[in-house]
Amino acid sequence: MAKQVGPVFLTGTVGNITYYKMDGQYYARSKSSLSRKRVKRSRSFKRTMEYADWLAQASKIAAAIYRLFPRKTRQHDDYRTITGQAMQLLKSGVEKEIIQELLEKEYRHKFDPELAGYIDLDQEKENGELHNAVTQSSGTAAILPDMPAQQTAGISVPSPKTSRRLQYYNIRGEKIQRKQGGWAVIPKTYETATVQPNGALVYAEDAAFTLPSGKTDICSLPAPAPA
Repeated sequence: MAKQVGPVFLTGTVGNITYYKMDGQYYARSKSSLSRKRVKRSRSFKRTMEYADWLAQASKIAAAIYRLFPRKTRQHDDYRTITGQAMQLLKSGVEKEIIQELLEKEYRHKFDPELAGYIDLDQEKENGELHNAVTQSSGTAAILPDMPAQQTAGISVPSPKTSRRLQYYNIRGEKIQRKQGGWAVIPKTYETATVQPNGALVYAEDAAFTLPSGKTDICSLPAPAPA
């Protein structure tokens, strides 16, 4: 790059020299031998083209996931982070479809907290009982006791057609529950739970539950120790 000096200044291109103005000063420089055609065809830029292709694919994957986020919670940092993660996986040789599936699971709590790791009591009957199907969306597994389909001790059990019980987890595997219009983490001291015949989940602090027996499937708290 050379600076123009003189009463007359040029702008434009003459032959292989380009004259231009920048920050109030006039300069001249020769054209670069680098061109789009050379970058695409030269073996010297093979790695550059590979990175460009990975970035293009990663951007599409990240955009598809980012569009699932609610508008009010979108942050561009999330998009950049997802793009970087997708690009690293592409460089490792992972297929695009698998990458998108993995990242959707990782960021599912951003756009659908109810599916960010939950236990779904599937509505199936077998041998007169309603059996549980455990869904693992974030590597977290827990099994609740089976509930009988019939009435127990005169207490009406909710019909599987009208009742659906879910235990939600966040992406870190912590139990969460709805509270005041949002989601709150259930303290670890309340992690032990039992399903009552009416379908409610009951948590007990620092206590162990008696395992269900027979056909009642009723979990009971241990009797308090005598004073």
